[in-house]
Amino acid sequence: MADSARDIETKIANAAAAQEEWAYSSFADRKRVMKSLKRWLVENQDACARVAARDSGKTCELASSLLIFCF
Repeated sequence: MADSARDIETKIANAAAAQEEWAYSSFADRKRVMKSLKRWLVENQDACARVAARDSGKTCELASSLLIFCF
């Protein structure tokens, strides 16, 4: 189900606000967040690869290998 125009506008506003906060975060805070994201991606690699394959037309194997390569 697609988001409504209002939902999209809200998400854009939330992302802009988060970016402002991120811009003022310390290197240590950013490092902690990125390590947490990496851990989550590794733990959920199969699901992420399926979504990437679905959205990009790549095979699951290629999408999975690209996820590994990025991290």
